[in-house]
Amino acid sequence: MIALVRQRPALGDALLLQPVIANIPEPVTVVTDPDYAMGGLVDLFRSMRNVADVIPISPWDWTTEGNGKADPQFIAPSREPVPFQLRKYTILDANSAFIDYEREYRGNPPLGIREFWWQHFGNTGPAPLPEIVLHGEAMYKAALWVSERARVAEQLRVGVVLRAGDPVRDWDKQGLARTFCDYLYTSGHNVFTIDPILQIGGGTIPVIGKRIMEVAAIISRLDVLVTPDTGLLHLAQAVGTPTIAIWGIMPPELRLSGYNTTLTPHLGCCDWQDRDCTCWKFQRYSCLQRVRISHLVQTFEKWKANYDHQN
Repeated sequence: MIALVRQRPALGDALLLQPVIANIPEPVTVVTDPDYAMGGLVDLFRSMRNVADVIPISPWDWTTEGNGKADPQFIAPSREPVPFQLRKYTILDANSAFIDYEREYRGNPPLGIREFWWQHFGNTGPAPLPEIVLHGEAMYKAALWVSERARVAEQLRVGVVLRAGDPVRDWDKQGLARTFCDYLYTSGHNVFTIDPILQIGGGTIPVIGKRIMEVAAIISRLDVLVTPDTGLLHLAQAVGTPTIAIWGIMPPELRLSGYNTTLTPHLGCCDWQDRDCTCWKFQRYSCLQRVRISHLVQTFEKWKANYDHQN
């Protein structure tokens, strides 16, 4: 039996799925988008334990969120348990629609994707954390790149993710990212800004235009990564870098249970357990609109005090 995992184009969801892939008791073939993040999903899955093959196919041709031509059996069934079997494959469709399925059809509270699939594979206890393995050469190159660009060698190396892939998770309201980077820079820290195309001034060191495994290696050399709920948050956890998570949409335990992270204040706009909560309905409203620079500074200083105490 071969396990076939179909992953929609989402870096964070791929990393959240990694612990389940590592524990499937059979070789795993992943079908994923070859173009997302400059081929980043293909590279990422190839770095995971238990992945025997990666088939790059446009999601337009197979995803349940695509053009309506997908096999209807791949859509979350209302009566059968998941994951379910189809022909010679065990299908694990890594699609967030299954979380809605769990809530709407089974009456359960929403789970993070990692916890959802961990439960459905019959595992008990907390789901293990995402983990990827970086090769020694990549680590050496990243260490050299970071050290050559650090403004003050003995100061903290702080990564800042400037944007999220989903606009409603984007924390840069009214220039908030630029203001926070200015605060870090004037405080004497080395500021590495991470974004596929965006650069800002103020003495920051842009990590830009690099493939995802290069970015992962660079993040592994930072002291902390400040980021909204986006794929790089989970990538930092996978390479062992602490994070400061700019959070405001859903309770963080849905996606961050067990993470080495410090949270900004949760600025919820409604009761997430309410079935009509617009935050849960795929984030039609983002509580991140309420984040202020004071929230970020206070959270960073809290993290730094703990870091200084431990070091």
